[in-house]
Amino acid sequence: MHSRWSSFLRKAGAHIKDGMAADFGNPGEETRSAVGKHILVDLSQFAIIRITGKDAADFLHGQFTSNIHALTATDLQSSSWCNPRGQVLANFLLLKPDAGFLLLLPQDMKTYFMQGLQRYILRADVTLQDESESLVRVGISGPDLSQAMNTMPGSNQDPARPIQHDKGITLLPLPADKARSILLGGVEAMQAAWHELADGFRPAGAHCWALLDILAGLPWITQATAAMFLPQMLNLDSLGGLSYQKGCYPGQEIITRLQQRGQLKRKLCLARTQNGEAIQPGRHLFSRGDQRAVGTVINIAPDPAGGHAMLAVVETAKTESAEIIPEQQDNSPLTFQPLPCPLHV
Repeated sequence: MHSRWSSFLRKAGAHIKDGMAADFGNPGEETRSAVGKHILVDLSQFAIIRITGKDAADFLHGQFTSNIHALTATDLQSSSWCNPRGQVLANFLLLKPDAGFLLLLPQDMKTYFMQGLQRYILRADVTLQDESESLVRVGISGPDLSQAMNTMPGSNQDPARPIQHDKGITLLPLPADKARSILLGGVEAMQAAWHELADGFRPAGAHCWALLDILAGLPWITQATAAMFLPQMLNLDSLGGLSYQKGCYPGQEIITRLQQRGQLKRKLCLARTQNGEAIQPGRHLFSRGDQRAVGTVINIAPDPAGGHAMLAVVETAKTESAEIIPEQQDNSPLTFQPLPCPLHV
């Protein structure tokens, strides 16, 4: 996090922890405000990587699971990078500004991803650059963003439209969640935007954005879950992050074969539990009375209804026939709910 941005957030009431705004003094009330109300969230938990060079488009098209050649300046594209076994090493959001590509992914994946991808560049004209210090990321959420954005004097931005650029700020509507957008910009521009937006949006901690990602069915792979799941298990095909028509990329044969045979036995699930204080991404889920793991937690966040909401990859048959409980939890089985974005099964 940029030092001036960190100081600005502290003055706005933020408690900074692990390089992000953990909360603004009342995490419980912020969580309750996250669903159905207007909130404003620092997104320093995500890193920004710029990828440039004359070979960048072809290189990324041959590495990532989405159709990079179909990405335009007005798109925000979900994508992922897999190993030769088809397992997702990282997933991210991609956009194509004037210079190269920008990639948004969890902060704890930045070094792992950049070092791993760098090994494949070889002689290609491709450069990776960390832009996390120079570009501030802020998330806005609410039932009517267009009206709420009018609190920014002279703003021409409309979250219902594709990517827009105005006053040094880029507006990125999330394609899978019409109630949310991401703002990108330099420190000064984002400070001014925050001041204007704070009149209509409640500042909230990083856990609130994590909750909204979970409720929207948007998974994030972290180091705890890297190289564990095929893209279909994370529902990336439904989210536009997996193209079955494009050419080769690492793991493509295995991923395509699974799709052709229709043999997906584990799927992404939205679940809630009254337990969860000790549950972390990567921890296993079990069928009650069975010591064999039947699922894995992907992301988890406090739930305004109490307990925790989570995204987990779980054996499909078990979600329909058994009580699923968190690891080392003796009660409160998970309750499952439909994902907002339908699964391809």
